[in-house]
Amino acid sequence: LKALSLVESMLPKEVAQSMRKNQLQPAYKYTNMSLLFADIVEFTSYCSTVQPEQVVRMLTMLFSAFDNVTGALGLYKVYTIGDAYLVTNEPRKERPDPNAKAVLRMGIAMLDLIQQVRERINH
Repeated sequence: LKALSLVESMLPKEVAQSMRKNQLQPAYKYTNMSLLFADIVEFTSYCSTVQPEQVVRMLTMLFSAFDNVTGALGLYKVYTIGDAYLVTNEPRKERPDPNAKAVLRMGIAMLDLIQQVRERINH
């Protein structure tokens, strides 16, 4: 049951529901999708100047803050890998505003959160 919950948390809700009903499709078509890809500029250089624990601490603080905003805006985090963060609107989820606006709000919030984390880690 825990494994199913973990898998469902990693998939769009519609795909997870199809999987649970054993009706998984090989492909899904979505329209009106917006995507935000964020990558830390000079991340490799930063990593070479600080201890590994500091890198992990910074990424944990930053991505945890991003995750909170992602959830609050009703968006879907596709993945984080290394210093990259990919988020999109939840497919087929009804929104009071256009999907692109929520993703734009995410980008604006990310700029503020990056500054907050930079101040916390003195960078």
